[in-house]
Amino acid sequence: MGRVWLACLAWLALAQAPPGWRLVCSRAGDCEAGIDSSVARAFRSSGLIEVKAHSGWGALEQDLKATHYGGRRMRLSGFIRTENVKGGAGLFLRVDGADRRVLASDDMRGRRLRGTNEWTHAEVVLDIPANATGITYGLLLEGSGKAWVDFVKLEEVSTETPVTARRAQWKRAIRLQPDYDAAPERPANLDFEQQRR
Repeated sequence: MGRVWLACLAWLALAQAPPGWRLVCSRAGDCEAGIDSSVARAFRSSGLIEVKAHSGWGALEQDLKATHYGGRRMRLSGFIRTENVKGGAGLFLRVDGADRRVLASDDMRGRRLRGTNEWTHAEVVLDIPANATGITYGLLLEGSGKAWVDFVKLEEVSTETPVTARRAQWKRAIRLQPDYDAAPERPANLDFEQQRR
């Protein structure tokens, strides 16, 4: 039991993520996150994640109850800037159901940003099934480098907007599902203007 708990702690290594956000790392110490007040796309600041290990990954994410989103088509969009990214950086949106099943997901696999890029618009679009229990979304960075994210939006779109997920990413079981009972019902601090005091 002790080893399993330590492994979970390493996988969920928390650092000083921006208010409303959580940092998840592949291993403790592999990544850091925060608010960068010197780099912004929209207002005064942006969210920043840095992965130090070439084989590591990190995610800056939020969880939501699916209460207000079931039966809707939702788009997660934002702007991403990268510096020396070896693997890839992209937005992700995952919809979870009962029994730790992933009902729908898109992590921009095959269209992530690599290397160094100025602010680039990115988006993922998914249908949220009526039986969804929760939604997890944010910025994923694989491989070493830095990525900034800003001006994030989670909004309903019409059925004329195509979904971006590939079916191969759907219907998996996940090891650790967030506690959606304790999750908020609305997004928070999507513009990264709320600073930690």
